[in-house]
Amino acid sequence: MPTVNTFPAAPNTDFLPSPSHAHALWHYRVGMTNPPRVAHEYIVEYVDGPLAGTTDRRLLINGSVDERIGSVAAIEGLESLFWYVKGAERLVNSEKYVAYHFDAPDSDPVETDKDHESL
Repeated sequence: MPTVNTFPAAPNTDFLPSPSHAHALWHYRVGMTNPPRVAHEYIVEYVDGPLAGTTDRRLLINGSVDERIGSVAAIEGLESLFWYVKGAERLVNSEKYVAYHFDAPDSDPVETDKDHESL
């Protein structure tokens, strides 16, 4: 099976003193052309509800955060869809953090296996 190289071809290195120097120079140039990862992402902080205290990494859409997000999670073995609405935004070490608050009326009810056993 042929090897697939996803990086640009390394430059001509005949004039460089060593192969490791050539690789370092190539890596520097390739790294400089790629934007930092955090420029297109933000951190979701679930403030309350079933996912309170957890975080998630999401992509910015057209440079903006989502006003409302849905998240599927298993709470005590049962999968449910939980909706959250956007709250305050802040920057921490050049990363965007956005607080999201639980939207209980639009979310699945939070039930446990014990609730089903009592029926």
